[in-house]
Amino acid sequence: MQKVKHNVNLATNTKKLINLFNYYIIKNMRVNKNIIYSLSCLVDIAKANEKPVTLRQLSQRWNLSRDYLEQLLLKLKRKRIIRSMRGIRGGYLLNKKPHSISLKDIIEAQDEKILDILCFKGKVIGCNFKECDIKWVWIEFKKKLEKLLKDFKLSSLLNKIN
Repeated sequence: MQKVKHNVNLATNTKKLINLFNYYIIKNMRVNKNIIYSLSCLVDIAKANEKPVTLRQLSQRWNLSRDYLEQLLLKLKRKRIIRSMRGIRGGYLLNKKPHSISLKDIIEAQDEKILDILCFKGKVIGCNFKECDIKWVWIEFKKKLEKLLKDFKLSSLLNKIN
């Protein structure tokens, strides 16, 4: 009898896992526009080969307001990913080599979460995370995703573009 009960629990937990995966990962995994534009600006700055790229150039290239871009670039500057030069020949430059800037750095610079799993916070109805049999899947998934983002460097993207 115990074996049958265990199999039923396993099947129920597997269904829960599939439903959670479909809902939280596939439907809700979106890349924030701040991250997309930050990465796009970093590519432009890197391709300029040590020549400062102005806010005006980035604004025209991406058809975005200067105020919005300034907010994005300020966050990258605070994390020391880029630096700015003042004056007539001023603009933005990379502060690090492209091989030392990861996608994880860019995401974190924009104050975004790598993977915000709602059941970790107790925000899923009927989910008791402390007693959950499948929480290890989410924990491992988050670790692997963080490693993937940390290993993906700006230089990799530049190599594919050129």
